[in-house]
Amino acid sequence: KNSGKVAVAVAVTDDLTDTYSAVTLVNAGAEKVGGRGGGKPGMAQAGGSNVAGAEDALAAIKEAIAG
Repeated sequence: KNSGKVAVAVAVTDDLTDTYSAVTLVNAGAEKVGGRGGGKPGMAQAGGSNVAGAEDALAAIKEAIAG
């Protein structure tokens, strides 16, 4: 059954948290699925209701990593 919701989770290894914040990355994706997220620099989660934006969420996270 389709619940009409999407979840986004991002983990960043300890050696990279000075460069990348999981919170920043997850929020880049969350914007594309109509949601918001939070967490810690090493692990963050978000949820949203725009399932159609899931691919765009992944692309936004990749773009944020690429700089």
